[in-house]
Amino acid sequence: MDCHLTWGPHISCLTEQTNKSLNLMRCLSESTWGSSKKVLLILHKSLILSKLDYCSFVYAKASASSLKRIDTIQYKSLIIVTGGMKGTALKALLGECGEIPMKLRREKILLEHLFRVYENPRNSASSILLDKKFFNLQLNVKSEYKAILNSFLSANNIVLNKPIVIYYLPRGKVEIALSIWMLFKIYSR
Repeated sequence: MDCHLTWGPHISCLTEQTNKSLNLMRCLSESTWGSSKKVLLILHKSLILSKLDYCSFVYAKASASSLKRIDTIQYKSLIIVTGGMKGTALKALLGECGEIPMKLRREKILLEHLFRVYENPRNSASSILLDKKFFNLQLNVKSEYKAILNSFLSANNIVLNKPIVIYYLPRGKVEIALSIWMLFKIYSR
């Protein structure tokens, strides 16, 4: 991460990591003996998209040139999967493979994350959905993520109920309780 939040070093690191995976996919995609499109698509999802999707909503506001580098990675990977020629339209490749553009993937992942945070108010990240008030500075800061979630909900006519807070026992106590209960059941026969 860089101090100016341009995400340049992170995207460069992603490019290096995915280039290794792209080379592996090239080796496996020979036309005479190589893997089928189905296998290459699985490799694309597991080797390339898994790296590109991880926390992708964090760098969604990077510069257009940085995001273009990520789109190029997806394009190269889909060219290998389909066996297409350079110059094939990205939309055609996306349609052929049943994928969506990286911009929409980032928005989808962000919305999934916001829904998970919304439904569990005990989540430590739930504060991103709250407006903040700085009394000393006399500032009211609206939550950007709350606005994104509300605009999606209103655009699709979705009404969410207030989440129910569920209290969980710590894992060790639950396992001990289950073990004691099972022992009691065995010995009470």
